Amino acid sequence: MISVKQSGRGEKLHPFDMVLYLAYELMSRIKEIPKTLGAIIRSICIDEYQDTQDLQYGILSEVVKNSSGFTKIFIVGDISQAIYSSLGGIAKSRKEIMQEFEIDQLAHLKLTGNYRSSQRIIDLSINLQDDETQVVSLADYADKRGIITFNNQDYHKDDIPELIAKMVALHINNGVPSHEICILAPQWWLITSLGRKLVTLLPDVKFDASGLSPLHHQRDNIWFKIARLFLVEPEPRLYLPRLRWAGSIIRELESLVGADLPDEVRTPRRLLRLANSIKCSETEGIPYLEDVFRQFMMNLKINLEDYSSLNEPWDSFFEKANDRLNNPEYNIHSDIFSLKKMFKRPGGVVVTSCHSIKGEEYETVICFGILKGYIPNWNSILNDDIDEDIEARRLLYVIITRAKKNFHLISEFGRRTQRGHPYCTSQNIECVDCEYDVLDL
Repeated sequence: MISVKQSGRGEKLHPFDMVLYLAYELMSRIKEIPKTLGAIIRSICIDEYQDTQDLQYGILSEVVKNSSGFTKIFIVGDISQAIYSSLGGIAKSRKEIMQEFEIDQLAHLKLTGNYRSSQRIIDLSINLQDDETQVVSLADYADKRGIITFNNQDYHKDDIPELIAKMVALHINNGVPSHEICILAPQWWLITSLGRKLVTLLPDVKFDASGLSPLHHQRDNIWFKIARLFLVEPEPRLYLPRLRWAGSIIRELESLVGADLPDEVRTPRRLLRLANSIKCSETEGIPYLEDVFRQFMMNLKINLEDYSSLNEPWDSFFEKANDRLNNPEYNIHSDIFSLKKMFKRPGGVVVTSCHSIKGEEYETVICFGILKGYIPNWNSILNDDIDEDIEARRLLYVIITRAKKNFHLISEFGRRTQRGHPYCTSQNIECVDCEYDVLDL
């Protein structure tokens, strides 16, 4: 979100898509803008191009088209990993890109070497590729067999935590570090409860999981960002990250209140110095944050009561935190030290969603919920503009290619739709040709 400042204390917010639209409109109508940028920018490099939105293509193409050939483009991506089409990502073809950017030449180079996964993992993923490019493992462990399993409707949904706990224990006993194990699910609500259950089943294993902290992950909430500034210890190695956070907070606060902060705190270093100077004797997490937040705003000369743009996210932040603390299913400690643990990377078993794992890699990946209606979700299936088969195949491809050596797929039974119909296994994975291993758990 950005803020357009108006007179007085009011503000008008524009969503990100509107910002893109306005930028494109300016470049299309006022050619001096893309011409100036085209005379400055020698190269435009686009990573993960398959996730680029149409307006973003349009903005970049305006620069290239108006640069008189000065600006070149370099595009990297994998159409098989185009899993954000529901959010507007478009994996345009080479011909479409050449037409949009009005260029005569665009060399298409393919990478056929894989340094991440063993050949067995690669051979499994090739079943789900968009093209038939043969990929060869270049990893030191290329020929390692590893373990690949597929539990297809063998376990009830209520038995999944115990099954996954046994798999995690097996790999840790085989020497796999806990931070090299990742547990995935296609939807967030599935992993929130799982993380808590795994902590109970494996008390000696560290976990990096959603739902283990009293603070809800409201990453766009200004108070979550300020909380991070206070809860992360001011260590030398964290100075630069905290400095960046301070700069971001300054920009967002000025946008939300429609005015500049006082000069004495208007630079990241000064704001960081202010945060470090604030003291509080509270030992409980929520009262601690309320107190340091109010001290912080007082030093910034901001009266919270004057700004709904700050009050509404404040209410949301504390309401969700208290909901977790008061929910017996979470069983979360509420002291200040427990809150601080949230921002310390525990380096344990990662429990997260399939979409958030893109770009990461782990020695062992375990994924459950391989069901039609989850992969892809029903919204994608019911969307006439999206091909259900392609969506499912690409998400499964991304999931599999996160694994280095070991991979476990689980399609559980016992889950039902709102109308009471049982979920069935995703057909895309049932059609994959693979000699799966059998675990004796």
